Amino acid sequence: MRLLRWITTGAAAIAVFAVAAFAPAASGPVDVSGLSQFAACANVGSGTNFPNSEVEPFVAVNPTNPSNIVGVFQQDRWSNGGAHGLVASTSHDGGSTWSESWAHFSICSGGTAANGGNYDRASDPWVSFAPNGDAYQSSLSASADLTVSAVLVSKSIDGGDTWSAPTTLARNVSAFGEGPGFNDKESITADPTNANNVYAVWDRSRFPSDNADVTSQPLPER
Repeated sequence: MRLLRWITTGAAAIAVFAVAAFAPAASGPVDVSGLSQFAACANVGSGTNFPNSEVEPFVAVNPTNPSNIVGVFQQDRWSNGGAHGLVASTSHDGGSTWSESWAHFSICSGGTAANGGNYDRASDPWVSFAPNGDAYQSSLSASADLTVSAVLVSKSIDGGDTWSAPTTLARNVSAFGEGPGFNDKESITADPTNANNVYAVWDRSRFPSDNADVTSQPLPER
């Protein structure tokens, strides 16, 4: 678990370094996000929601235009997993100014049964640019009771300003410790040499990692 977080943090640091190295620098620190866009969304399920909290940021730079930067993050995190939705903050001037948009990865961010995003919570934001400038964003979306989990992907062809309806890569329905397991810790990477290829990976476990009880796992035989 800690190793996965270190890897994610390291990847984000590399992305930030890429921004500094290849994009025109902003004059100083700039606010990338503001107050929650999902403040009016109803809280569903147990746990405590933290409005205006923004966690797990991840950044990517457009290889066809270094001034185009997209950062994604969780908006309004829950104490027991997930957030109201994922937000994408986009710059077209090397980080001087930013605007927010969001894919329909959760009900709070416009997800419905019709567009494939009717989930109570979204988590694990990740974004990657293809060599032609298309951006791909992924989400771990789940029900409030965390018995339904899905890996969703949305595409942007305008540098992160708008996002397509989600495509579902995996969806499982099961109670903790039963059935096919819980999808978790997804990531997405566009092939740097072929814009037609995009790769997504994720874990599948019997318990969401933040709530797993190690004492419930069988001990190895001696």
